[in-house]
Amino acid sequence: MRLIVGLAFLMAVGASASAQDITLEGLLRSVSLFSLIGQSCGQVAKVDVKRAQDYRDAFMDVAVKSFSQKAADDGFNPELKRRQQEVSAEGVGPWCRKQRDYLLGVGVKDVFED
Repeated sequence: MRLIVGLAFLMAVGASASAQDITLEGLLRSVSLFSLIGQSCGQVAKVDVKRAQDYRDAFMDVAVKSFSQKAADDGFNPELKRRQQEVSAEGVGPWCRKQRDYLLGVGVKDVFED
């Protein structure tokens, strides 16, 4: 239940004051974010990898249910590659600190363990 509340909160915070449509691209950006937090940030910070995976799976589930399995699958690999390039360009440490600060700022306190 806490995960669903967190997911709803993240989606609401990500929208501007004027309501925005939930897009496949936006959902897949969240999937790639939590994928790489789980895969990479443990090198430089204490991360609840299971919780990151839970968020990843929740966003992917919404993408599949809202758009289709094929659309989610087709869009995921290019988005993951984009996100990996972002991490490479910034460096794992700085990128993870930025994501930690962002998640804490939007009230997600159960991924990075401090």
